[in-house]
Amino acid sequence: MARWRGAQARLWLALNPGGEKHAPLKEFRDPTSAHLWGRFTPLISTRVGDSRGTPLAENQNTLRRSLILHDPEGCAARQRNTGLIVVGDPGSGKSNRAKLSGIEVVLRGGKVDVFDPGTHGEWAQAFRNVTDTSVIDLADSRFSLDPLRMFDIEEAGAIAADHILPMIGIPADSDAENRFSLLVSPAARASTGIGSMRALISYLGSQPDAHSDMLLARLEAWASQPAARPIFDESLPAYSPSQSLATVWLTNGLGLPNAEDIRNPHLYSRLPKGARAGMAIYGLIIDTVQRHQFLHREQYSTMIVEEASELMAYPAGARTAHRITRQGRKHATGIWLISQDFRDFAAMGDEFVTQKWLFAIRNEELARQTLGWAGIDPQLYPEVVQSYAEDTSPAESAEDEDSDDESFGKVNPARMGEGFIVDERGRRARCRFLGAPTAQLAADIDSTPPQQGGAA
Repeated sequence: MARWRGAQARLWLALNPGGEKHAPLKEFRDPTSAHLWGRFTPLISTRVGDSRGTPLAENQNTLRRSLILHDPEGCAARQRNTGLIVVGDPGSGKSNRAKLSGIEVVLRGGKVDVFDPGTHGEWAQAFRNVTDTSVIDLADSRFSLDPLRMFDIEEAGAIAADHILPMIGIPADSDAENRFSLLVSPAARASTGIGSMRALISYLGSQPDAHSDMLLARLEAWASQPAARPIFDESLPAYSPSQSLATVWLTNGLGLPNAEDIRNPHLYSRLPKGARAGMAIYGLIIDTVQRHQFLHREQYSTMIVEEASELMAYPAGARTAHRITRQGRKHATGIWLISQDFRDFAAMGDEFVTQKWLFAIRNEELARQTLGWAGIDPQLYPEVVQSYAEDTSPAESAEDEDSDDESFGKVNPARMGEGFIVDERGRRARCRFLGAPTAQLAADIDSTPPQQGGAA
């Protein structure tokens, strides 16, 4: 009953009154009013989600309740885009549901790479009882992320330019940028034998004008920074992609700058060296994982980026995410991007991402804009906007008759996870996302701090 192979849609219907399966469609299984029945008439379709997969949510478009299934592995075969964007307020349940869906991918034999910037390692906790899981702290400098060592000679130079030059402060289309790109090009590397960033420094140092070489001076200065060790230290073994089905990358120790610092060139140039080195390492491992996933078309894989605003603000990271949304279908590769604001994804170019999960947003103006971004015109359907901002996983208030001191300000468990969903075909539904099927799994994926002791 708790978890059985397959979606078990008939079992779900048997335990949830209100379905129409065993009654004529013209009759209601439960009494209702015309207002309640037709509240979401703009979203009247009950055929939302996939025809197979695991249970994701309960369709609440009408009182003819139905189950929404999620089959990310089948997107490519159905010629659909494999990207997914998850938005919502803090505490609305977006990470909780993404963790559960990520675990389900692993249980079905898929591969998941999660980038967790949190301070508590909540994604590592979520996967702690999932077999074949690796947890890697990117601040540990356990392996080399030198792009000239990790990538094929045909693409290594371009990747190095994307991540190393912004880190060391070389402006685009400058003489130093052009010189760097020439030196790490395949033809130049074949003739000079430059096989690593450290070898590039040695080559520049052997030139007659080395004492006045600005590019060399910057590379040497950055090579002395502890935070940049994975890029310049040849004694570290080159990174080899993990064979684990689930890999959780902890990025908090990188000291990543916030999105506003990255977007503003004047602020970015004044960031501490550690923050800029952290951003380069973050972008390099994202690129590495993406290329590894693309090489293994026989196995579905997805990249999950928690708090994706920093990655979206970083041009090289946004390009990688955009590449997956455009080409991931051909390689059985997906990307799930989680953030609090849909506007974070404008820099990436999110026009090809059809699938969207919208959790509760309390700010009415942001809720209005979010629904419009998801294809639900707020001018045509003002009641939907009002419902989204005011009646989506609402907290108990003092006016609620059943509210008490214990439940005041909390969301009723029966209403947790409410929101909207847009599936891979662009069909939309008001829904309630389903939680974990067992108490143990619910505890693993819960990031809420433990309840403190009683009142003083």
